[in-house]
Amino acid sequence: MKPVRIGTLWMLSLAVLACGDAGGDGAEPAGPAAPTREAVGNARVILTALDSVSADLVDGGGLASSGARLTLLAAYTAAADFDGDGVPERAALVTAEPGGDRVFMGIVGFRASADGAVQVADKLLGDRQEIHRFESVGDSLRVVLTTQGPDDEACCPTRRAEQIYRIDGGTWRLWRDNTID
Repeated sequence: MKPVRIGTLWMLSLAVLACGDAGGDGAEPAGPAAPTREAVGNARVILTALDSVSADLVDGGGLASSGARLTLLAAYTAAADFDGDGVPERAALVTAEPGGDRVFMGIVGFRASADGAVQVADKLLGDRQEIHRFESVGDSLRVVLTTQGPDDEACCPTRRAEQIYRIDGGTWRLWRDNTID
């Protein structure tokens, strides 16, 4: 998948939601099913690191009571048993735009439920990253992104990294963070 900046992701997300659960980089797990992209695009999302900003998504988007716009980027989802309990989850990339020039990105994990999808974990990635890859690898989520390095200002990330996450205790835990040259 070609790297895409947040400005164009909204339209891409709507297109992927319209297509359902086709495609994707990671292999879908066998056995119980992870929630579909459509189900997570119509779920309640809470980003705990942003003062628990929340919204009920409809077709991948929602407005929080604080005025922040939450958008599920359906092109960036992956399914696996990320917490090791035998039941698969779907990871999704979500943006929160609270106003101004800030665009926060987070990973949200969902599990299938009778009502579609229920959130089981979240993790704030930060502000203004560029996502290159978002995929399941075994029981882990692999995210390749350009993010802020130690000397970067918030506006201008330059560090390209590979980050590996798993769900642990209701949050996405960073298991490995490698700088890519």
